[in-house]
Amino acid sequence: MLNIEKNMWKLSSVLITISILATMFSVSVSAEITSPGDDYTITSVISDVDFESGEINPADFLSYAYSTKGGYGISVVTDPDTGSKVMKNVITSETITYNGAPVTISQGTWQINYPSKNLKDEDIKGHLIFEFDYKVEDFNYNIRAMYVGSATVGKDIYCVGPTIDSGTGKILKIGGGNTGKTMSKNQWYKFKFDFDVAENTVDFYVDDELLQENHALSPDFDGFTYFNLPRCMGITTGKTSTTYIDNCKLYTVTTKYDVSVSKDDNGEISDDLNNFPLSGGSLKFEFSEKMCDITKEMFTFTASGVNKPFDFNYNAEDKTVIITPSEPFRGREECKVSFDGILTEAGGENKGENFVEFNVTPPDYGIKDVNLPTLTAGEDATVQVTVNNRTATDRSEMVLVGIYNGNKLLSVGASSVTNLLGEEKTFDVTLSVHPDYVEQECNIRVYLVKPGTLYGYDSVKY
Repeated sequence: MLNIEKNMWKLSSVLITISILATMFSVSVSAEITSPGDDYTITSVISDVDFESGEINPADFLSYAYSTKGGYGISVVTDPDTGSKVMKNVITSETITYNGAPVTISQGTWQINYPSKNLKDEDIKGHLIFEFDYKVEDFNYNIRAMYVGSATVGKDIYCVGPTIDSGTGKILKIGGGNTGKTMSKNQWYKFKFDFDVAENTVDFYVDDELLQENHALSPDFDGFTYFNLPRCMGITTGKTSTTYIDNCKLYTVTTKYDVSVSKDDNGEISDDLNNFPLSGGSLKFEFSEKMCDITKEMFTFTASGVNKPFDFNYNAEDKTVIITPSEPFRGREECKVSFDGILTEAGGENKGENFVEFNVTPPDYGIKDVNLPTLTAGEDATVQVTVNNRTATDRSEMVLVGIYNGNKLLSVGASSVTNLLGEEKTFDVTLSVHPDYVEQECNIRVYLVKPGTLYGYDSVKY
């Protein structure tokens, strides 16, 4: 008996088979494709097909072959378990004599090529995901759950398998070997194939259970043309197979990238971005994946809500960006560096937030610490303020401590402060607490100012 798969094309003149080639590129859209997980980005949906319309749309497929003899082939029915409309495929076979030899031919839809367009024209990056829901009524034939054709011209380079074993329903690995999982009759399963385009490998899942990992495709495999939906193999005369399929999906995902940020404080490297130096500091962004071009326009730098200029350096080979403020800080600014539109070469997004926030160190002449006692309405309190002088001159200034309700000043205390250069010193400020003071409604503000002009060197708020 001749092998039906190898000779199907030669026997097309005697088979009662029609090949329909879809010329439209539109697809029927089913339920939204769910996120593949927090670590991945869906970059494109190539096809998403269900059968809720009650019809099979030829434009959803690149091609398929079928026979209508005896009522076999594909149709749309309502599944009794899910209530959804699904594609049913009934296939049988008969033996005929061809050139004096017995040949087994199929009756029913033996081949469905998916999706509606040839994938060799697609720019596929990252991971290509092929998935579908599948149910088998009987295991009279071996079932090849998937194969994919290579884009290689003039070569038959396929990823073939996995196979569902006739009689037992055992699921065999791509290339052979038992997965340890067996299908039951009349039960839905979700088949999923994850092709890593860069690594030329495939992972195989059933119901999100990983059954085969990093299966290497042929080294001659150089791209995708189409997928073949599950097809019966080893067809035997007198036996019938009935299968069901739904929710065929083909889409691309890519790994999201991580970005780590460190502070360079005049040569001292730290992951703690706070206490950023007044001058001479920079931020280094390190990206985990190969990135698309990164430009200065993708970044913004604000200090206390005001846009600030910065120098920008991008090293594509090291996958790093260095941001250096162009102007020195006064001290205590609340800073934020944001970025937008940065993607990996395969279109992956950032896993985390697209910004970092940090504060600037206190000024060289400023308030280092405030010891604030418990305040009681109508009573006096002593507030201790530590002032640090890192400048090159002696300083004689003033500390003010105010109690505010919103922006309304309720009471204030003051003290003169004298610091020698390089000196850190603590001063006592006597504060008469206003009778209307309520802790939950008020805030305390401490200022280091120049006497007479009240020019502010530094301030903190509690």
